[in-house]
Amino acid sequence: SQFNQQFLEETVGLESRDAMPVIHCGIEPAWYSRNEQDAIRNEIFEIINVGSLQSYKGHMYLLEACLLLKQLGVPFRCRIIGEGKQRINLEDYISKHDLKQQVQLVGALSQADVAEILPSADCYVQPSVIDASGKMEGIPVSLMEAFASGLPVVATDISGISELVQQDKTGFLVPEKDSLALASALQAVHEDLSHARRLANAGFELVSAKFSLSKNVLLLSEELEQLVGA
Repeated sequence: SQFNQQFLEETVGLESRDAMPVIHCGIEPAWYSRNEQDAIRNEIFEIINVGSLQSYKGHMYLLEACLLLKQLGVPFRCRIIGEGKQRINLEDYISKHDLKQQVQLVGALSQADVAEILPSADCYVQPSVIDASGKMEGIPVSLMEAFASGLPVVATDISGISELVQQDKTGFLVPEKDSLALASALQAVHEDLSHARRLANAGFELVSAKFSLSKNVLLLSEELEQLVGA
């Protein structure tokens, strides 16, 4: 990511950024089916998240946002796909705050199952944070998968995420560890899904152009060939 490029430039010093080109990881958009609905298709607002249940994924802030949405009277369901050591803490919060009707911990699924489920949602959310040890996301592949599936995206503005989720261009960015901002952005998607999906279409175009696995593997190959030739 450009974020890591800048970090390394500031940390170790680079005479030129050309010495360390950015080649993003990626996905194959053709592996995903796009949700191209212009209005809310589901009876309730369907939110989805994919990620291992670890502290830096920020799931607790998502649960706090879900509680706020419930208190605001927003009809929704939030499915969290993934498994990890934070599951017990998340289950305790869901039980304590009576969110069992709204939040579902789906568990781990295969890539094929995730690709099948994503288009059934109305919005994808990535509540990532920088944890106490400093661990953080790069540019989550799950965001690329969400855009490839035609979903509006709400994400936190950390690390390289803004290279993909660009405020008012491809999606919605909020500060990390801010459940109120997260809930407000999700509510905004719910209230104007047509606008959110127009941003999602731009996200799809960006993924196709800059985060295509086949295109970026070719770029990597060209870089390696230049190194060998040198």
